[in-house]
Amino acid sequence: MVRKTSLKAQERENLLAEAVTGVKSGIYKSSYAAAKALHLRPDTVLDRVNGRRPSQREARQKQQLLSKNQEQTLLKWIKGLTASGYAPSHRILREVAEEIRSNKCRVFQTQVS
Repeated sequence: MVRKTSLKAQERENLLAEAVTGVKSGIYKSSYAAAKALHLRPDTVLDRVNGRRPSQREARQKQQLLSKNQEQTLLKWIKGLTASGYAPSHRILREVAEEIRSNKCRVFQTQVS
């Protein structure tokens, strides 16, 4: 499942995005000026402007094994089991998640009507 970021990290990401758009649109003369105005590290802003440092969301995207739809499918399955009084083990959850990820199991595939 998607990890929640802290409010402080979200604010920092928003400020970095604001700095990048400000530099690219000409609001700030340089990445250093944007960093100074928004109280950010100049090297971080410069790297982000030059595309050398991705946002945390972009960096974590490569580690994501399931798509949003696959996560929703897994979540529905878990909720259905827990509603029936069965709590699946961690091992079973991993196996089902792997089946969903590899699209091997037809039961979990989204039905198109």
